[in-house]
Amino acid sequence: SLDAPGLTFDELYELIQTKVNDVEQKQGIANIAHCLATLCVATSEDKRSTTVGSLVEALNGSEESRRNLALLTIGELGQEVDLTATVDGLQMIVLESFESASEETKTAAAYALGRMAVGNMGGYLPVILDSLNANRHHYLLLSALKEVIVLHANTSGLDFSSYIEQVLPHLLKHCESAEEGVRNMVAECLGALITMHPETIVPALTNLGAGGSGEAEGLMRWTIASSLKYCMTGRAPHAILMEHMENFLEMLNDEDLQVRHAALSMCNAAVHHQPSLIISFLDAKIIPVLYETVRLKQERVVDLGPFKQKVDDGLPLRKTALACINTVLDTLPDQMDVGAFMPFLETGLGDKEDVQMLCHQILIKICGYAPGAVLSSLDSLVDPLEKTVTKKVKEGQVGTEVDRANELIRSGLRAVLAISAIDDSAGISRKFWDFVDRIQKREKLAAMVGAIKAEGN
Repeated sequence: SLDAPGLTFDELYELIQTKVNDVEQKQGIANIAHCLATLCVATSEDKRSTTVGSLVEALNGSEESRRNLALLTIGELGQEVDLTATVDGLQMIVLESFESASEETKTAAAYALGRMAVGNMGGYLPVILDSLNANRHHYLLLSALKEVIVLHANTSGLDFSSYIEQVLPHLLKHCESAEEGVRNMVAECLGALITMHPETIVPALTNLGAGGSGEAEGLMRWTIASSLKYCMTGRAPHAILMEHMENFLEMLNDEDLQVRHAALSMCNAAVHHQPSLIISFLDAKIIPVLYETVRLKQERVVDLGPFKQKVDDGLPLRKTALACINTVLDTLPDQMDVGAFMPFLETGLGDKEDVQMLCHQILIKICGYAPGAVLSSLDSLVDPLEKTVTKKVKEGQVGTEVDRANELIRSGLRAVLAISAIDDSAGISRKFWDFVDRIQKREKLAAMVGAIKAEGN
């Protein structure tokens, strides 16, 4: 009961509200807001109206944590109780917080607007959609819309079907936004819609992704690939996705590297979360592209005035391709011809630091899963591994740079130890054992090896 001694609404509300001074993390403030909103739902309508009035007053205060708490509480409460009659023009008051100088306040306002809309779709959803027609705050408004859509996707009893026709044109309009953050928010919205209404959304995306080599079409395909990635983490509708997957996988060979990268991320998510959906496409459509991408280099020189810098646009793709190969080894190892992959692994072991470390992880896995493939390629792996573990820390490197250089060496040594532990010691080449001897003769490396072994015990 909210009227027992010490447990009245006012006492509990004040007690919980004061805790905002003790928390620093955003999640702590969100948890307090959830508690306050739960109290407001349980109390009388009069108390609730008074409390919402005080929350609105707090939006004009100078304390950021109090403003954010007020917005989050309004959102949590508005999801459960229609607030249209409680404060006149509440949606416009919340929208004003989009003008705040604080990113956290703006994010809290978007959250509040989205949650309030769930409590009264007819009253608040048009406010979000009409505001999207203006030429500002697209990211925050789409963030609010994402709250609406994701809550419908994850809450039984909520039905979004009557709103699709209103919402979809706005999402598709922003698929080609020059701002990646805006496109990413659209992709999250579409990903959630795919899980709810695949029969409408999936064919629409297939048609939109077809053809066109201009910049706008490339941005559209990027958004489509990203939306598919997001839908993989939820209740992906296998039957209809299977019908269209061959079309979607064409994006793995797109001329636009950003689209290709998004398609690789989509494949990685599918292999991880929906292996049965993707398994029939691995051998012919996906794995050959992954191997080819491990060797993709696309370098250009950027003129920065006083000096020039070389940029490798292929690096993010190589990393994502290797991450996907790593995931295949975890979830569908029988689908991979490890022997055919070993020459590509050798290439990766001599690549940039991030790529090398991914390759070390993969090599360690293969040592346990297919040691024969490692042994048959071992001589070709020794040189890149030795180059990594004997790399000197450059003069002038400090702090995190030294830590990162040493972590790369440790990563290489872990791979060396995994090879050393392969059972068939007679099959391990002389070249490799000579390499191990050279490691033991270097004091620093021998100490690192000892520390790694101690970690494993």
